[in-house]
Amino acid sequence: RGIGTNRMGNRFFENITIRNCKIATTKGEGINMYDTKGIYLIGNQVTVGHRANNYQSTGVYIGLASKISNWGKYKTVLQKNTITGYYSGVAVTSFVKSKFNRIEFLSNRLKAKKSKKYALRLAYKGKQIKKLVKKKNKLS
Repeated sequence: RGIGTNRMGNRFFENITIRNCKIATTKGEGINMYDTKGIYLIGNQVTVGHRANNYQSTGVYIGLASKISNWGKYKTVLQKNTITGYYSGVAVTSFVKSKFNRIEFLSNRLKAKKSKKYALRLAYKGKQIKKLVKKKNKLS
């Protein structure tokens, strides 16, 4: 894993920004964000260089493993990134009944080497996201 977060006890991470970084991994995800309120990934180049038919070969993996009910104005923004994975470019999922507040995909280049249809993988067709914004993204 290149970069990862996960909650500690009953506290969630808040307002994590990764900007203008080159992240490459030969094992695990490029970026893995679990149980985080306020994720901002802007201008990054993320490359996963290995092949696994599961989430571990995903460029950016965003997930909820714990219930978050008090989102406030927190949102997730992916903007002007180039993200390449094998299994998927970006994957978003919740393992609990909680929904993501707002997720914005703006001007990204997302690639899944396995198949173009997995460049942006939203579990349950995005029904776990209260507000989904997708503008000017290139999927391949």
